[in-house]
Formats: sequence, C-alpha cells, structure tokens
Amino acid sequence: MLKKLSLSFLMAAALAAPVRAEDLTVEGAVAAALKNNPSLYNVEKARDATAEKVREYWGGVYPAVGAAATYTREAEQVPKTLTPFVYPDNIYNLNIGLTQVVWAGGKVRTGIRMAELFSDSAEQSVRQARMGLAKSVRTLCYDIILSSATALIQDENLRLAQQHLEQITARFRQGLSSDLEELRQEVEVSNAKPAVTQARNLLETGLLSLKQILGMDPDRNLSLIKAEDPGSDGDETLDALYKEAIARRPELINARLQYRLAGEQITLARSEFYPYINAFVNRTYSGYTNNAFPSGGSESAWSTTAGLQLQLSLFSGGATNSRIRQAKIAQDQARETLEDTERVIRIDVKRAWLNLKEARERLSAQEGAVGQARKALVSVEIRFKNGLSSQLELNDATLALNQAQLLRVQAMRDVYASLADLEWSRGK
Repeated sequence: MLKKLSLSFLMAAALAAPVRAEDLTVEGAVAAALKNNPSLYNVEKARDATAEKVREYWGGVYPAVGAAATYTREAEQVPKTLTPFVYPDNIYNLNIGLTQVVWAGGKVRTGIRMAELFSDSAEQSVRQARMGLAKSVRTLCYDIILSSATALIQDENLRLAQQHLEQITARFRQGLSSDLEELRQEVEVSNAKPAVTQARNLLETGLLSLKQILGMDPDRNLSLIKAEDPGSDGDETLDALYKEAIARRPELINARLQYRLAGEQITLARSEFYPYINAFVNRTYSGYTNNAFPSGGSESAWSTTAGLQLQLSLFSGGATNSRIRQAKIAQDQARETLEDTERVIRIDVKRAWLNLKEARERLSAQEGAVGQARKALVSVEIRFKNGLSSQLELNDATLALNQAQLLRVQAMRDVYASLADLEWSRGK
C-alpha cells in the first residue's frame, strides 16, 4: 500500500508541475534548508561562541604573564630650600610579572565544568533547531504534494463535468433531455472551476513558502517530484519509541544539562567561603639618570620578588548564603522542568503514534473506496447514455468519486506528516 502511496504522490506532483521546472525531492528540500536557512546559521554560530567559552575558562588554569613600563621626566626641579633631596631628570621602570592560581576554592574547576555544560547545551540547541526545521520542511512539502494531487483531482472533476455537459447537450438536441438538465449541468461546470483555481493557488503559495525557507528566488521554477517510500517506519512498539525518545530528544538532554548546571552553581556559590591563593614572581628594572638613558652601575638595577597572596572573605553580610539558597532554588526549578519535559515528550510520542495509526487505517479504507466510486461512475455513465439513470444520479456518482479521491490524498498526506512528526518526537 505504501508503494502505491509513493507512486500516487509522484504522479500527481509530476503532472501538476510547471514545464521545465527544477525537480526537488522532499529529502533534497530538507538538505537544502539545513544548509541555507539563516535562522539555523545563527543558532550554529551561537554554539561556536559557547565553545570558545570553554577555552576562555581553561585560561584560568595556566599562569598569567604581564609586563608594565613607565618613564618619568622631571620637568622642573623642586627648590633645594624645600627638600634636601635631588631628583634625577629621567626615571625608568620596567616590571615583568607572572601570576599562577594555586587554590581558588574550586572556582576554576567549576567554571570549566560549567563552560563545558554550556557548550553541550548549545550543541543540543543546534540539534533541536535542525530537527524542528527538518520537520517543518517535510510537513510543508507534503502539503505542497497534497495541493498538487488535489489540483489533479479537481482538474479531472471539471473535465468530467464538462464531458457530462456535452452528453446532456447532445441529448437535448435529440429531444431526450430538457433545457433544465442542460442548465443544471452548466451550473455543475461553473461550480467545479473555483475548486481547480483554489487548488492551483494553494500549490503556488506552498511553493513560495518552501522557496522562502530554502532561500530561493520566488520566481524560480520548482516542483516536488517524489515522496520517499517510508517502508515500515513507525511500526515499533510504543515502549520502544518511548525509550528512544527519552534517550535522544535534545530538549530532554538539555533539561538534564540545566539540572547539572544548577548543581555547579551551588558549588560555585559555596566556593566563596574558601580562601583564594595566588603565587607570583616579579622581575623589576629601575633606572635613574640625568642623561638620556641610564649607563648602568649606580644608575640602574634589577630586582626579583616572589611570594604567595591569600585572600579570604571574612564577612559578606549574608550575601554568600543568599547566593547558595538562590542556586538551590534554581536546582529545584531545573528538576521540575526535567520531569515535565519527560512527560511532554511521552505525550508527543504517543500522539504522533496514534495519529499515524489512524491515518494508515483511513488510507487503507480510502484505497478501496476510490476504486468502488470509479466503478460506480462508469456504471452510471453507461446507464445515463441509455436513458436508465437520471442526471442527479450521474452528478452524485461524480461527486462521490471526487470526494473519495480527495479523502485518499488527504490520508496520504497525513500518513507522511504523521511519520515526520513521529520521527521528530523520537529524536531523529
């Protein structure tokens, strides 16, 4: 049945496609969107920026080296009556220093872990954006293919109405039908035309929306030629789908990461109670001279200092305890979000699974209905030609075939859209 489904979509799209249009498959459209969509590009750049944060925090592990130099010129000497000291005209100073964190109460290590968690979270956000975009493009493509198939069906319906009008006109000229039957059939023809126009317009507007997502010129000729056969996709048990979704959905992975981040925030807040110890080494040059540059000897000297620096907060007015309590509250919120996200995902999976099951059953029923409706129309047409059926029966049979075909292509579209929804809900 699914092979017939793909072939039906292919025929409908090919017959309704503009002449010399660029052919594109559904998965080809998805690939183009993932490559060209500007919104996805921005999400990926945000991920790259977050990855740089990891490198930034690792910088706190390594020693920091800096240098500073000063030059001072004595523009006007202080009178000797005011000070017994004589200042040189030129003073040079150069300091090269190295600082290394020895102990920071876990701040550096916690900062690195948090940066890595943020980076992982950004990666999952990209996955979520890519999955959402792929689902949207697939659904839009299936809507376009439905519009294409609908246009084909409405074209056939109009052709049948016109064909029946020709038959009734011929019968009227032979005196076998009344002018009222001819007028009534002309109304049927007129009523069929707007449906054709509407279906074609839906097809064109759908293609415009697709071109916008793909970043294409709106005047570029484009047609969808194929809906890939899904085979037995979606036939897994509901429990298996649940397990896969829980393991793969980026929203849930992100919720777990946010919970871990909240725990790291608690650790970071508690680190304020611990001392901060730095080791330092400084190499200093000093030069004093009345000439342009020190000549050495008594006019310049190098010195070296090294040591440890300890900082400890003794009292912060309760600010540290408040930050710890805030972090714990945030962790409780993250836990609730995690549990709620898992519930929502299970609902997504079951809803998509039920929709797919219903769409497949509906499609199976409509496959037989179309064949029966077409046989009934052929039979009524023969009877009508022989004067054994009324115009009302003829139009009823035509309407029944039209409705059966529309319901079938709608079911086709719903099967594919439900499969796309199920794939998204399970984290693919």
